[in-house]
Amino acid sequence: MMPVLSNHPKIMIVDDTPANLNLLQEILQAENYHIMAFPRGSMALSAAVKNPPDMILLDIRMPEMDGFEVCRRLKETPSLKDIPVIFISALSDTEDKLKAFSAGGVDYVTKPFHPEEIHARIKTHLHLQRLLRESEQRQEVLIGELPDIVIRFDKEARHLFVSGNIHELYGQDAKAYRGKTHRELFFPEEICEFWEDAVNKVFDTAETHETEKTFTGKGPAAIHNLRLIPEYDVNGKIQSALAISRDITASKMAEKALLQAKEAAEAANLVKSEFLANMSHELRTPLNGILGVMHLLQGTDLEPDDAEILNLGIHSAQRLTHLLTDIMDFSAMDAKRVRPSKESFEPEQVCKTLEGLFSLTALEKKIHLDIAMDPATPSLLVGDGPRLRQILGNAFKFTKNGSIRLEILPLSPLQNEKAHILFILSDTGIGISRDLMDQIWEPFRQADGSSTRSHEGAGLGLALIRRLVLMLGGTLCMDSLPGKGTEVFLLLPFDRSH
Repeated sequence: MMPVLSNHPKIMIVDDTPANLNLLQEILQAENYHIMAFPRGSMALSAAVKNPPDMILLDIRMPEMDGFEVCRRLKETPSLKDIPVIFISALSDTEDKLKAFSAGGVDYVTKPFHPEEIHARIKTHLHLQRLLRESEQRQEVLIGELPDIVIRFDKEARHLFVSGNIHELYGQDAKAYRGKTHRELFFPEEICEFWEDAVNKVFDTAETHETEKTFTGKGPAAIHNLRLIPEYDVNGKIQSALAISRDITASKMAEKALLQAKEAAEAANLVKSEFLANMSHELRTPLNGILGVMHLLQGTDLEPDDAEILNLGIHSAQRLTHLLTDIMDFSAMDAKRVRPSKESFEPEQVCKTLEGLFSLTALEKKIHLDIAMDPATPSLLVGDGPRLRQILGNAFKFTKNGSIRLEILPLSPLQNEKAHILFILSDTGIGISRDLMDQIWEPFRQADGSSTRSHEGAGLGLALIRRLVLMLGGTLCMDSLPGKGTEVFLLLPFDRSH
């Protein structure tokens, strides 16, 4: 932290004329300044390095080294560059004044000296310097409260400012860094090149640069998010690069752990899906054999009671077959083995297939089945016809009496490449309550999860339908009232067959 100016500021006077030195000392001693006087610029530079003054009064015309060169060297020395320099000269040439300000001077006074003018200028610039240092102190206090490490670099990658928590990176105190480069601090070549390249990018591009860097100091390796921001002087030129380094090791470790957990869960899910698919396939083979034998027995002469028992067995076996089919389809989709097909099909044929599949069921349950297709529907579409039949067929599952209606309506103009078809399925089934509407789309969830529910199934139907619809690029929504029935609105895109 920079020291605050004392009550007796140190003023350095540099002038090769002894009379001028004596006169300036007499003028300044009246204000209780601590005076440091030198007749040569080289002597003043050596003394300033050992004992930096608070202000310098610098003559322009001097042998060996003029005032402009002395000022330039002061500004090139990190520990001295912020000391205000007031040039003094017997000349009042405009070009000299411009050169004085270009070299880094803050003010200019001419000989012969007027004590009031010198006092006023010195007090003004000491006051400005005091305000600047107090501002820097407040800034350092605020920065010290931040968890981030803050570093300010000049163009040569020297440390102009380093926050106190810099020791977290390499274990060195902040004072060791100031005014030095990483090379002067004997850091490894890789670290030196990293910071030099980062600082050069800011000065070359005038843009903020952000990167991640793993630092290995005395403690364990730490991953930091590093941002380097250009800082400008009053003339709009880049004067420094501000580096803000934040330790993100914990968040990176948590991110890695989450990724590993996600990969493990996906692997376990894949194993589960493959197991279900394999088991379902293995169970279907003997089950089909059992159904075949039962159907053969139906062709024999059976007593009425025996025929009823056989029918119950066939019905149960068919239920199990449908369940295994759902499990196989769901597992295949879970394992991402299912891809939509692109084949030509007739929507009218799909309707006839649905009528044929469920006509017997509708007859047994005394359900009225009504399928209405708008005449404007294309006669031929390109898409996954079998999956469409599977989606639409699910509507018949929970309806015990009443009616089921399927409406098919084209929404997009036929001249478009895509034909968007709206399917509206309405039934008078068991219905679904509002609070369970979102849950039923999840696998193994049902509107009635009790052991005494009146309908069959494992809760895979709607979850499978939802995945199929998403796979085909469609959208799905539902409206339902418990005990009244359900309406499903399904919009699917298809290619038109040319």
